Amino acid sequence: MNKKVVLIFILFIYSIYLPASENQNYEYSHFFSLGGWFGGDKIATNPGGDNYNAGSGGIIEFGHAYKLRKVINIFHRNSLALRYQGAKEGDGENRGFVVESTLVKEWKKIAVGGGVHLDLFNRVKDQYGDSIELNNIIGTVVNLEYLFNEKAGVGIRYLFADFESKEGTIYKGNQFGFFVSVRYE
Repeated sequence: MNKKVVLIFILFIYSIYLPASENQNYEYSHFFSLGGWFGGDKIATNPGGDNYNAGSGGIIEFGHAYKLRKVINIFHRNSLALRYQGAKEGDGENRGFVVESTLVKEWKKIAVGGGVHLDLFNRVKDQYGDSIELNNIIGTVVNLEYLFNEKAGVGIRYLFADFESKEGTIYKGNQFGFFVSVRYE
């Protein structure tokens, strides 16, 4: 599993530099998203709010996209994100580092796509500060986005993934995400 994660991460980093290579035929842009993942199996109790579920929490995401085919509007999007859920009471938290690489087809107001979702360095702490370490995961993500204009949109995503603790306990991580995105050059 870790070899796959390293390989996909290397491909992600390489894809950042691809548009900047000598081939300047790509339309290149950046994006920023705020949102959250909702669902997954309960891992720990959060007495002051939503329970800590596998892979859930708020997301702050930065990424880039480049158009692969000008005529048919297919984009390759890559992003890095911080996933975090804190606590109102106690020392609990749910956090991870998310990497996504997707292919997206855009029409005038709709974008549809899917790809690979990595959730890395996962840790859940319960209200008493006891940690549950989770293995890095590779999942599949699909997304649907409504585009207000060329610069902003709102969308939903669905993640297909299972999370596993270092002790071997399996937690279903299938869940919905809701995101608001802004694009800039």
